[in-house]
Amino acid sequence: MKNYLQSITRLSVILIMVVALSANALAQTDTAAKKPKYTGPMPCAVVNSHNGSLLPVGKFVFINRYFNVTKDQVFDGVDKIDPPANFPLREFAYQELQTAFRAGIVKGVDVRIIFSTFQKRLDREIPSYNAAGAKSTTTITDINSGIGDAKIIGRYGILNQKTGPFNLIAGIGTTLPFGSTDATDNRGKLLPAAMQLGAGAWNPLFEIGMHKIIKRNWISAYFVYMKAFDGDFGEGTFKRSSTLKYNFAYAYALSNMFDIGAEINCELKDKVELNDVEVDATGGHVVFFAPEVHFKFAKDMHLDLSYAIPVYQDLNGPQLGYTSVAVVKLAMKF
Repeated sequence: MKNYLQSITRLSVILIMVVALSANALAQTDTAAKKPKYTGPMPCAVVNSHNGSLLPVGKFVFINRYFNVTKDQVFDGVDKIDPPANFPLREFAYQELQTAFRAGIVKGVDVRIIFSTFQKRLDREIPSYNAAGAKSTTTITDINSGIGDAKIIGRYGILNQKTGPFNLIAGIGTTLPFGSTDATDNRGKLLPAAMQLGAGAWNPLFEIGMHKIIKRNWISAYFVYMKAFDGDFGEGTFKRSSTLKYNFAYAYALSNMFDIGAEINCELKDKVELNDVEVDATGGHVVFFAPEVHFKFAKDMHLDLSYAIPVYQDLNGPQLGYTSVAVVKLAMKF
């Protein structure tokens, strides 16, 4: 994890510089032209990540995000492999609905709280034996749904595009352990940790976001780190992966109604711990390419669609890797 973080830190610094220099170059070009104030189409926010915006005092945003995630390919390192003989998992999929409320509370500070509900499904193959002792396999499907953990995050505005080079924020928050951690299957056995709805722990979050809008162009970068601590798992303990997510995005306003864009969404996870023992076949590094479209159907309201495709996966395998992540976002500002 340390070597990964060093590499990602270097890469992130380079990409931040690219984002900042690109935004500065576009801004200088615009200034040099000495054109009248721009009044054309403006792009709206990204779909899968966040940015450097800050809400003024008294303003509110309501955001719904729907995620449909599928994992059905087995990876060992960067290689996609056939499931090993002792590997029971065949497909893990979940749908998540995030509902976020965000408000500007004092000058320079806003707060958002995010609630999640899940429906999770896991297909496994388990061995079975007939009366003669011959071995075969049976596929079982486990389903778990309900309220997951929530998050609360406060962010502080460091720079503002109106008076500086771009928008820049820093935030801090925590997960709230609302989700259950002791769900069982129809045989009464504890479901795997990935199938539980919560982590059973208060895990701190740290974020940095930046973006710049230049006429029809949107350029942004966003980083969030979650530090995981021991949580409940049935009668034992389980520590989820500490996770670094780093994201870069570009959008272009085609008109007053439509934007197109793309994001690079990346996540780096360390290994989990079960009853204080590190689990080897967990964690890794995934990079997604996510084309997207924004439909701005009313003032301060937009509906966004994104389809994230994994273009790089380096997993501490064997474990299930991502196949796709579809996202729908509805945002309304008041």
